[in-house]
Amino acid sequence: MDWLKEASRNWKLKTSFIIYMLVSLCFSMPLGIFIKYLLSEARSKYLVNHALSEVNNVFGKLIFSKALGSMIDISPILVVLCFFYLFFQLFYLHKIQPVLNYLSHPDQLELTDNNELSDRVFALSQENLNIKEENFANIIRMNEVSKQMDSLLHEIKNPLTILSGDLEIIDKKFKFEDERLIQIIARMTRSTRRIQDYIQYLSMSQHIKDIEVNVRPIKLNALIVSIEAELNNLQRDIHFRKDISDLSQIVHLDLALFIEGMTNILRNSDAYAKSKITIKLFENDQEVILEIEDDGPGFSQEALQNYNKAYFSENPLVGNMGLGLYITDEIMKKLGVKMVLNNKLGASTQLIIKKS
Repeated sequence: MDWLKEASRNWKLKTSFIIYMLVSLCFSMPLGIFIKYLLSEARSKYLVNHALSEVNNVFGKLIFSKALGSMIDISPILVVLCFFYLFFQLFYLHKIQPVLNYLSHPDQLELTDNNELSDRVFALSQENLNIKEENFANIIRMNEVSKQMDSLLHEIKNPLTILSGDLEIIDKKFKFEDERLIQIIARMTRSTRRIQDYIQYLSMSQHIKDIEVNVRPIKLNALIVSIEAELNNLQRDIHFRKDISDLSQIVHLDLALFIEGMTNILRNSDAYAKSKITIKLFENDQEVILEIEDDGPGFSQEALQNYNKAYFSENPLVGNMGLGLYITDEIMKKLGVKMVLNNKLGASTQLIIKKS
């Protein structure tokens, strides 16, 4: 039937389907009539006399004769239905299957038909190819921007480190009586630290997906010691409450990354708390939970929905880059720690660690 495939190459699918069915009728109807004629002849000359001679019951003979006649009468319809099925399979093989094959291997096959399905699939394939090329170009551009950003951050970091060291030397070695000069040095020190934090956040956000984790068994006692050591490095007085039954219990963490994520949360709390920040470490049957609470205004509904998006900030004009909680959430995901934000007296952030 290659002639039918070639003849219908430029037809619409609906037209092709109708033609395929009409061709099937052209083949099936004469064949069905011929088969009916053969069966009728066989019935009159052989089937009825031979078969009915085996049936003694008059009613049985009547039923058999009627059934045989009905079967012969519908034989052309059965032939037509069989041909309809065969030509539908042929239509599928000629018109539908090549499109499906092309979708699976667009780079290896070509569409030879010009119907609406082939045209649409080809157009979609070209659009998909263009999107892939555009995405690839975007990835290349993003990599270039990332490299440039890394280079820029490195260039900023070096003189900033020198400036920070000089300010520390000035603060320790020299005693000034001029209050304005003392305030200027303090302001420069705070600004330097803020810029250093920005550089650290930007650098981490560029490579957060590539951060390698070193998860290993950690006793809760070691976790508490690390938390207390980090709290001692902070300027604010933070109350740390512990409610753990067995400090020898094991959790699996990258301790350094976990403490870094916790510190990001504390910085966020420090920016919004009125006077009090509390850390609670407690447990249930399956989890150890570190909760950080402050007495600030709490999270807005928008913040609860978007905290894990890079550069989201409710106060972008006051030095908040919107990277701290995003980076923390990415770190915790890598560690298998669930991070939950909600509001109690103020903002509350829970880091939920599964017990080993």
